Amino acid sequence: MVFSPDEVELFRRRGFLVKPAFFSADAVQRVSEWLDRATDSTEPLGSEARYYEKSPVTGRNMLVRMEHFLGADNAAVSDILLGTQPMSAVVELLGEPALLFKEKVNFKLPGCRADKLHQDQSAGWN
Repeated sequence: MVFSPDEVELFRRRGFLVKPAFFSADAVQRVSEWLDRATDSTEPLGSEARYYEKSPVTGRNMLVRMEHFLGADNAAVSDILLGTQPMSAVVELLGEPALLFKEKVNFKLPGCRADKLHQDQSAGWN
């Protein structure tokens, strides 16, 4: 059991839960280093989809979003984010198995345009 009954109830009431130190410092460091490599390189680290926009400040193309990065191509990151601990935690919070619908990283780098207020849901997703 990762969560106390009070934490599970809080999650079910609010729809989110903050769990400090859920991932080890080492795991956070490894994911952070992988993301740094992703932003420093124009070459994919695997089969991920990368999206670029021109900076309104510098005029250079900047990586603003990356999707489809989990899986065999990026096994180390996938093992951290989809490993036994996080998946068990999701089951515990939801009360049933879950399936990852979409993975995405938004990069908010200096010089990027500000995002407009929006909701990440399309009509009909249910």
